[in-house]
Amino acid sequence: MSYQDYPVHLIGGRICLDFLNTANWNADGTVGVERLASIEDLQTWIKAAGLHCRGAGSQQELEQTILQFRASLRRVVLSAVQNADPRMVDVALLNAAAQLPGNYAPLEISNDGFAVASSSPLAYGLALSAIAMLTDSREIDRVKMCPGGGCGWMFLDESANGRRQWCSMEMCGNREKARRHYARTRST
Repeated sequence: MSYQDYPVHLIGGRICLDFLNTANWNADGTVGVERLASIEDLQTWIKAAGLHCRGAGSQQELEQTILQFRASLRRVVLSAVQNADPRMVDVALLNAAAQLPGNYAPLEISNDGFAVASSSPLAYGLALSAIAMLTDSREIDRVKMCPGGGCGWMFLDESANGRRQWCSMEMCGNREKARRHYARTRST
């Protein structure tokens, strides 16, 4: 399933979480449904997310760099959410993505306001988003994972009472409510 057939849903609350949600994740951390199957999918997501950055230049770069970065970033975020020690190789990859060579200017000013420089790699902007979230205990304490079967999307619960449960009611929430209703009516 790709973004050529499926709309982009930005429900994470932070761009790094929306990036993690470009796949549906199985309970064991493997990808169940991949939505970044091609360079075109990645460009569609970048545009929908409102980013101005450089995506992958080839299918090989997408598979060996962007998707590996996504898996590593997810493991780091999950370890923070679960108060577990992250794998150091994943932290090193996140730190490396946040580095720009030389006297590179990472910030641009445009008619729309501030943006990460369009020539910056995608991983750079995502790393900045993740580092800002990971280092703010008020945010990382509100990151949740959708319990919907085969979903695994992550989101920042910004609800007033902190009780948001689903990635979105339109997707997993309604499906679960329908499943419960079916189970109740079938048992009576």
